[in-house]
Amino acid sequence: MENNKPRLSLDEQIQHLKDKGILFDIMDEDSAKQYLKYNNNYYKLTSFRKNYDKHPGGENKGKYIRLEFGYLVDMSIIDMRLRYRVVEMALDIEHHTKLQLLRKIDEYDEDGYQIVKDYIDLLDEKYRNYLFNELNRNRGNAYCGDMIEKYDGNYPVWVFLEIIPFGRMVAFYYFCANRFSDKEMKNNFEQDKNIFVLTIGKILELIDFEEVNINTITIEQINNNLKLKHICNKLYTISKNDSDVSIRLSNELYKYLENCDLYNFLIQVLFYVVLEKKQPIFINEQLNDIIEKNIYDTNISVNDIQEFIKIQLNSGIWSIRGVKELAKKNNPFACFEIASMEFHGIATGKVRYEEAYKYYKIAAEHNHPVANWAIGYLYYKGFIGNKSKRDMYLAFKYFNKARKLRCSNAFNSLGLIILNGSFPHVKYDKIKAIQMFEKAISLGNIYAYNNLGKLYEDEKDYQKAFDYYLFAAELGESWAANKIGEFYRKGIAKGKDLEKAFYYYTISSDSLKFTLCPWSKYNLAKYFYKDGILEININQNISKAIELLEDISDDLVEASIELLYIYYELYLKNNKKNKCYLDKINFYKEKCEKFDTYDNKLKSDIEDKLKQIYTKTAPLDIL
Repeated sequence: MENNKPRLSLDEQIQHLKDKGILFDIMDEDSAKQYLKYNNNYYKLTSFRKNYDKHPGGENKGKYIRLEFGYLVDMSIIDMRLRYRVVEMALDIEHHTKLQLLRKIDEYDEDGYQIVKDYIDLLDEKYRNYLFNELNRNRGNAYCGDMIEKYDGNYPVWVFLEIIPFGRMVAFYYFCANRFSDKEMKNNFEQDKNIFVLTIGKILELIDFEEVNINTITIEQINNNLKLKHICNKLYTISKNDSDVSIRLSNELYKYLENCDLYNFLIQVLFYVVLEKKQPIFINEQLNDIIEKNIYDTNISVNDIQEFIKIQLNSGIWSIRGVKELAKKNNPFACFEIASMEFHGIATGKVRYEEAYKYYKIAAEHNHPVANWAIGYLYYKGFIGNKSKRDMYLAFKYFNKARKLRCSNAFNSLGLIILNGSFPHVKYDKIKAIQMFEKAISLGNIYAYNNLGKLYEDEKDYQKAFDYYLFAAELGESWAANKIGEFYRKGIAKGKDLEKAFYYYTISSDSLKFTLCPWSKYNLAKYFYKDGILEININQNISKAIELLEDISDDLVEASIELLYIYYELYLKNNKKNKCYLDKINFYKEKCEKFDTYDNKLKSDIEDKLKQIYTKTAPLDIL
């Protein structure tokens, strides 16, 4: 029997929720409609209601007990923020393992094809079939399907590592360690468990403070920690009610809980993300932020930290309502989180800089390092104040205060200011700027690598520029990966290598950890997919080029221009019969004109280039 439920309008969605007993006191109906229209879809949002109880009987039987729509919004925000953090952690582990392995293979001068063949041949029939089944399942995958089809059993190592799941990569890593008799690789492999023990131990240290000695923490201590068990129980409940989480995973998590194996419970959560490419709700984001070492160099009291963590333990998840209540008491962590939500428009769906400033200010007065930097950034960008000299002075003042609190962002920002000499009474000082960037790097700031790379690139010291960009690229920074791709494409510093250029452009365009670099998608589209490069076995793929360019056409006028070229060429090839292409041309012409950088000279250059597509004269009145 077919289920042909009609699509509900926004009004019908709200009414359906009210019929289920869901209340609209915290967030009114108009605000709820706006949220459903612009922030989250109805099906996804309402799936979180399964975490709440219903009336067992009486006139309200089957309706939810005191469930507010605002609570569902809270849950969706929690879901989003925690997904990002877990994916970041998982991808970092995967990415760095791949890079180290490829470096080792280069060091030992291994044939990239032969080493994969030898590994597969070494597998017994059972596991060899497992491997081939894994690959066959991914033949339709948008990311790696083409690579699997192209090489079809004769995989080079750089392709093999991209198409196998993480568990298989770990096994291959161990195979290589034994093949090379490499002690460093074997030690790294053996130490993986210790790394996770220390990571979980760090969380326990934050929860229990003096009860845990991170230097001597054992798996047994982790498994016996009652507070951690409480958190894991909450995570299991969420996983069971989350439609994104498979029944298999929920059963495995339950098994670990039943056996009091909290260590493997948390490891399973992390690696499930990598192995299955899923993104369920799990590890608390704020705990990881608190781990940052600069927090211990401030005057923030231990009580503030304990109070913040207590909120999270009581709810098992990051409770926005709890954080808001704590912010009213001027807790710096809570104020910082509320400010960040206002800055990014997470709390209400609207960016509110003045509200963000209000809460950042409270956190800053309690010596929260990043809050001080954030206030400086608000003044620097002109989001608050009147963009006057005094505002620039205040920006510098807060950057400097954050610097004294060992905030890595502050050192990076001050390095840029000193390098540009852009602030009142701040002189250009290259040596001082480099010192600031290097200090930022020592505190874990990724973007400082980029700034040092740009500094040396401007000075035409391309080898140093390449090295700094590479550091950031290997840590997952999108702009840096694009730069490395650009260097390889143009033959700067390391010689021309189109295969590596393609690799780093792809990494940049797929980055999840940092702000995506639109230029990487532009470069992939223009220099690789638009015409294809047979020497590295990349076929022409106009559809892919269009897809990448359309993704960034709001960010780069160059992308809209390139789309103009592509659609005009398709228009001519189709003998000017397809109105769709003509509509696209006019659409991107209008889009170009909205950019400030689109002037008469650029328009003239575009017309000249379009004329050159074909030697014959073509009508250009559409431009």
